[in-house]
Amino acid sequence: MAELMLRRAAALLETLCDDRSGAFDLLVADALITYAMEAAADDHDRFDELTARAAAMIAGASRGGQP
Repeated sequence: MAELMLRRAAALLETLCDDRSGAFDLLVADALITYAMEAAADDHDRFDELTARAAAMIAGASRGGQP
């Protein structure tokens, strides 16, 4: 479930505009990332891997998909 939420959040971040019209999408992406981290915390063995992947996804999305 965490992976799905992260992919959806990254997709939203990639389509954000520079003006206020993307504010709602930004809030939704933030909520998805928060819930994904909560879901990832339940999988103690993979938590570090999932959070590292989340950081890479978010960073890539903020650069227009470039890692």
